[in-house]
Amino acid sequence: MVIIQARMSSERLPGKVLRRLPNGRTVLEQIIERMRMVSGLKWLVVAIPETDAGGPLAGCARAAGAEVFAGSETDVLDRFYRCQQQYGTEAVIRVTADDPFRDSQITGFLWQEFRRGHCDWLASTGLPDGVNGEVVRASALAKAWREAVLPSDREHVTPFIWRQPERFRLATVDYRRQYGNWRLTLDEEADWQLVAEIDRHLHRRWGCLYDIAAIHRFLTDNPEVAALNAGVEPNRGYRKSLEEDEKWRERHRTGG
Repeated sequence: MVIIQARMSSERLPGKVLRRLPNGRTVLEQIIERMRMVSGLKWLVVAIPETDAGGPLAGCARAAGAEVFAGSETDVLDRFYRCQQQYGTEAVIRVTADDPFRDSQITGFLWQEFRRGHCDWLASTGLPDGVNGEVVRASALAKAWREAVLPSDREHVTPFIWRQPERFRLATVDYRRQYGNWRLTLDEEADWQLVAEIDRHLHRRWGCLYDIAAIHRFLTDNPEVAALNAGVEPNRGYRKSLEEDEKWRERHRTGG
């Protein structure tokens, strides 16, 4: 099962998942099409906030052939867990809708590795930001849902799991930066400029299914394109969540 987390209310780039790429598809449509290429999956679901349930986000997801689940806007872990529970799968590939270049071959390889192993959480490392993927077992997700209290754990779904190697069986597939250290996720306007420029050049030959190797070759040959989002602060959203964690701890220390 693939669950794609999507929302319209991004603070830094509102409506980004429905922006239309040069190839004519929205960002969400492109991600759905790429994930549909992963073999061995029964369900592909877009998990959205209840506030978006009757709007264009849900309509776009359904038109692209995905199921739609609506849940909490702020407690993303709760939305993700309840989505998995509705479909009753044993494990979930987690995808965020601001990663338009999520690679179907890499995702499929992670899925197969997870099914062969005995881990609770499997992730790739060493790939560009926006390409790394993760798979989580339903039983581990359930523990996180029951026990996690920190804002960062509720917003980002899996940190409660991967921060506790003593409790959960963790595994990684390390790509050792063979595809560079580019930023290929979509949070700022500069990210959009890079994403659109990559798609403008590569979709003419490959459609929307060009892989990370093709992106790597293009950015290596065109460093001025790669530099378009060089000034964007990485992991800004997660850092903000960690700041909220400190506020949460302080409130509970003082009994507030």
